[in-house]
Amino acid sequence: MLELILFAIVLAVTAWVTTSHSPHDKSHPAREQIQVNGPIGIVEPWAPAMPGSIGNGAGYMVIVNNQPAADRLIKAESDWAERVTLHASVTSGNMVGMREIGEISIAAGDRLTLRPGVLHLMFEGLYAPFVAGDTVPVTLTFERAGHVKLMLNVLPLGTAPQDHEH
Repeated sequence: MLELILFAIVLAVTAWVTTSHSPHDKSHPAREQIQVNGPIGIVEPWAPAMPGSIGNGAGYMVIVNNQPAADRLIKAESDWAERVTLHASVTSGNMVGMREIGEISIAAGDRLTLRPGVLHLMFEGLYAPFVAGDTVPVTLTFERAGHVKLMLNVLPLGTAPQDHEH
């Protein structure tokens, strides 16, 4: 009888794990490639590889504010560059350019996507170009949450992580 009860428990747990934690479920954490999860979550941090020896690079990710209050990204640093700044894309007339911004606010419980053509981290004075397959260490500093360490995955030029419904 004990063996039958044990078998039933194993069967029930297996059914629960394979249905409620399916990797095909869009809400599953592995689906979004969460790298950092805490007061501030970081999802899919990446950077494009760069041709030749260009001295600047860009970094992108989704920042999730899991805190009950708004927070601000106030600084970014990396051992790969002399300086890392926050940039926004701006359009003036027919011209599209970038401008440095001092901070990025993220509402409580909200997500902010750094993506090409909108917001990004700008790596200036790179010590080595980004090459596909590299991982680039970055430390983000938030006003409330403090320091958040992550690694940008360098992807081949012209590719990006698949978009998710954020």
